[in-house]
Amino acid sequence: MSIESPGEDNHLLKLEELLSKGASDKTWQELCTFLDTLNEDEKLTQALHYVENQLKKWSDHYRKAPWVWRKNILSQSDPRLKIIRSLNLFARKIGDEGVSKIANLPYLANLTVISLADNGITDVGAISLAKSPYLTNLTNLDLSYNRIGSKGMEAIAQSQNFSKLAELKLYENKISDGGALAIAQSAYLTHIVSLDLFDNVITSKGVKTLAQSRKLLHLQELDLTKNIVEDQGAIAIAQSPHYISLKGLYLAFAEIGDEGVIALVESPNLSALVELDLQGNNFGAKGYTALTNSDFRLENQRWCRFN
Repeated sequence: MSIESPGEDNHLLKLEELLSKGASDKTWQELCTFLDTLNEDEKLTQALHYVENQLKKWSDHYRKAPWVWRKNILSQSDPRLKIIRSLNLFARKIGDEGVSKIANLPYLANLTVISLADNGITDVGAISLAKSPYLTNLTNLDLSYNRIGSKGMEAIAQSQNFSKLAELKLYENKISDGGALAIAQSAYLTHIVSLDLFDNVITSKGVKTLAQSRKLLHLQELDLTKNIVEDQGAIAIAQSPHYISLKGLYLAFAEIGDEGVIALVESPNLSALVELDLQGNNFGAKGYTALTNSDFRLENQRWCRFN
């Protein structure tokens, strides 16, 4: 029986009928529910082979792991996982041990998006991800709300696994200046478009290393909110020739004063900016005047929040 012609096998006829509806969230949900009814190894293998070929026409956007597959992901190795492209394990509290299991699941080799936010992950878990023989196709990695430090960030930055990453979220970790340096020097994190480093104990020294890096030429969004950026860090960003594609810059609560704000406003390197967040900083009348009077504010940003 050919893959393209399911013939008279009932389960393949059902799959053909389902997939003929076209790509949508509803069709995907119906497909996953139907696959859950196939308990016989031979039927499931045949069905997955057929489905994989048909799903090549679909956007990865639809191919998210359903709840029941996520629920059981650590307790069983399910071949159905090989058809998913997005896996959300937010707040599952799986810890480093769970992350190690995820990193060694062969059925996740086609995964492009994974969220492991709020799982108590430390450097140990980050190193497991970096060494995974399977997680090599990721374009989006969310490790927010964990306890990853500089060693974990160094492992990620030095791993060829992450050479396809376009989006990296590290919101509320502790990578510090050592982690910032690892990102700046990485030979693999060179396709990053969006980098979220919100609240990571990074000082102006770490910000400078990021600003001076030639590895981040594709960066369009940079979030350094609640780091110790200060005027020196803001000036380094303003003077960087590598941020000409930057559209979103988030520097709220980053201890920036008048000097840093003025440098940002007057920078010719930041002409592509459309979003700038400066709320909760230390600037006064000079910085306020620079913002309100500049062409920068009127032409190149949708909003600006500041004290």
